[in-house]
Amino acid sequence: MECPFCDPAILQKQCFFDRGRFLALYSIKPFLPGHSLVVPKRHITSLNDASTDEKAELVDFINDTASIALRYAGAHDYDLNMQQGEVAGREVEHAHIHIIPRREDDVLSRARIDWFIKFVERGKYRDEYSTNLTDQQVSEIVKEMKTVAGMSHNKSGLDKNYKPI
Repeated sequence: MECPFCDPAILQKQCFFDRGRFLALYSIKPFLPGHSLVVPKRHITSLNDASTDEKAELVDFINDTASIALRYAGAHDYDLNMQQGEVAGREVEHAHIHIIPRREDDVLSRARIDWFIKFVERGKYRDEYSTNLTDQQVSEIVKEMKTVAGMSHNKSGLDKNYKPI
């Protein structure tokens, strides 16, 4: 299976923030509103494979993406998660980090500890906690998040010169 995070059509559809060596994508299977992914533009399967420059940019990019996701979701707190490897629950063989905005009244607020287990075993709980969004829903959300990020509605968040490695 080809990597979805290297597919320009998918990136075009889901990207709401693009800077340097990273992209921010809206999850097509959001656990909660604002669920975003930080994805290196270069195809790597582990952050251990990230270059020194990629590692130097990562924290700032995560902070900026989290700020956008929090404003979009009307939240102040968030979970940050990376599943490194199949045993850890990773489904896509491309390093990525989940940012999940949290609110006091969110669907997971009553299960502060075991939400993570449900996240990792998402397939078992997909109907309860996560649904696949339609292309139209993703388009509308990405448009809103681009606005929050200060990007123009008429411009793609994806760098037109980006080519997956």
